[in-house]
Amino acid sequence: MTRSESDFEKLKRRRNWLKRRWWENLMIRHIVKRYYNLLPNNGTYIIDEDWDNLIILDACRYDSFCEVLGQSVDYRISRGSNTVSFLRENFGNGRFKDIVYFTANPHVNLICKGKFHKIIPLWDFGWDTELNTVLPKTVYDTVLSKITDYQDKRVIVHFIQPHYPYLRDPDLILFGRRYNKYGMQAAIDISKRKDIQNPTLIREMKRYHISFNKHEIKKVYAAYVRNLELVLPYAIKLAKLLDGKSVITSDHGNAFNEYAIPFPVRIMDHPEGIFIKELVKVPWMVID
Repeated sequence: MTRSESDFEKLKRRRNWLKRRWWENLMIRHIVKRYYNLLPNNGTYIIDEDWDNLIILDACRYDSFCEVLGQSVDYRISRGSNTVSFLRENFGNGRFKDIVYFTANPHVNLICKGKFHKIIPLWDFGWDTELNTVLPKTVYDTVLSKITDYQDKRVIVHFIQPHYPYLRDPDLILFGRRYNKYGMQAAIDISKRKDIQNPTLIREMKRYHISFNKHEIKKVYAAYVRNLELVLPYAIKLAKLLDGKSVITSDHGNAFNEYAIPFPVRIMDHPEGIFIKELVKVPWMVID
């Protein structure tokens, strides 16, 4: 005899009812997201902004960007708190045949198929099997080698860093190990590979028994900053080499246990539909 779904839910509650993080996640799903969904989305439509080349650093917070750069820059409010919502909000309606999109993030292929003149999937042919990601140098080299084919187009370049895996931290390098090339293919054809799930920071912290205390979160944030230090020089160098007006920005930010004001719950990673400033305030650095 099998338990009904409600029986499983009751069992789950009995096992977790003393765990603060479990109650917070429940509140985030059923209350916090609904609250933010009722608020107007005042984010920027990036397609309406003035740029020839848009360089996107995945999951890059505004404050972290300024910290690594060593100076303040302009900012925008993203229309999404994760990549999927960012893509749907900005490119869900219409076609953009004047744009070529170089991407190390597979969600672009999944969400925006047929939207652009061409999507060049760096994650498909530029995958580093040892580090389980697409390295910044691979993105940089590929764009420079192919850009002359699209001189009459606007260009979007989507780096995957500072998003994990954290490349300069050996004890955290396994973050995202399930996010391998097969996982990337699953993002494109999810119906064929439902057994593979893309990791989130919370899942990965649990998987490697990293707690949510201040010391451990500070350690993970430091690794995140080092990822940003790795990618930012490539982004700036690329922006200066491309013809026209270049902008370095991000699709969304990343939370490291900040409160989802006005609620007494903390947010990790970049869940969809949570519009706190750590997730939607992104850099907007213009390089002519």
